[in-house]
Amino acid sequence: MDVADGHAAALTKIVDDASMPDGCVTVNLGTGKSTSVLELVAAFAKASGKEIPTKIVARRPGDAAEVYAKTEKAKEVFGWEAKLDIERCCVDQWKWASANPYGYGTEADAA
Repeated sequence: MDVADGHAAALTKIVDDASMPDGCVTVNLGTGKSTSVLELVAAFAKASGKEIPTKIVARRPGDAAEVYAKTEKAKEVFGWEAKLDIERCCVDQWKWASANPYGYGTEADAA
């Protein structure tokens, strides 16, 4: 829901603010904090109620040790900042995916 709220804030700004005549600005939507793969797997397992098999392996060449969104511009331009933690984001995603097993399409589209 945070990402949806961020997009809504961007659209409101574009529509309501004459200082954005071309409607283009790039911002990062996120918490500004990194989440490890293991933290994400644990959060999604909890949200889905399913065990997620994992395999711990060596880091691949070029893998980033840490990645996070620099979010100050979203707050400055749109007045938006994340409110939810990764656990809640996983709950929201699982709820949507469970209700829409074929994404935005239908079973026939998946065939």
